[in-house]
Amino acid sequence: MNKKLAFILLSIFFEFSYAQPDPVQLSVWVNEAIVATYTYSYKNYLEDQKKIAKYFTADAWIAYSNALNASKLPEDVQKNLYNVTSVATAPR
Repeated sequence: MNKKLAFILLSIFFEFSYAQPDPVQLSVWVNEAIVATYTYSYKNYLEDQKKIAKYFTADAWIAYSNALNASKLPEDVQKNLYNVTSVATAPR
């Protein structure tokens, strides 16, 4: 009986330890995703968009793409020769 209880407790422990992302790793990933998403250029806008797709779920990517297209941002980037670079700052 003790082995069974120990197995259950260890299973629960490992399940929760894998379910919770490391806060530092999560912060690094979020920082990378935000900077990549808000950095683009008229020269390679489509390539930039393809590179950031990995940060989105399929549904989120569709929603993001639809919002961009509705805003006419891709057209404005090309027409006005935008070169946008983002930088992450400390949270407030």
